Amino acid sequence: MVQNEYKAGKKGGEDLSLDAVSDIRATEQEAEQIRKEAAEKARALVQQATAEAERLEASIIQKAKQDGEAALEAARLKAEEEISRLQGENDALSQEIVASAQGHMDEAVAFIKERIVKSYGNS
Repeated sequence: MVQNEYKAGKKGGEDLSLDAVSDIRATEQEAEQIRKEAAEKARALVQQATAEAERLEASIIQKAKQDGEAALEAARLKAEEEISRLQGENDALSQEIVASAQGHMDEAVAFIKERIVKSYGNS
């Protein structure tokens, strides 16, 4: 619309040039302002994205720690159960060995007595 006014000659020669320069400067200033606002919005978006990424990273690390601790606790409990089971088996086996040894004790005593008697009997 501004161009149409200039072409139509509604303004005089020198005023026309000054008005055109003034309009160009205003447009350039407006463009510069738009560029600055866009750059500021871009910086704000980058800061926002960075903050969100840091929050997300912290959340992921926390979740990984919790998962690791839970897995470690589960492994510890399983190991304790296995140790308890093996101790029970070991105790039962020990009792069997002791019972078996005691069952042979009478035989061993009789064997030793017999050897002693034979030894002294032959001398």
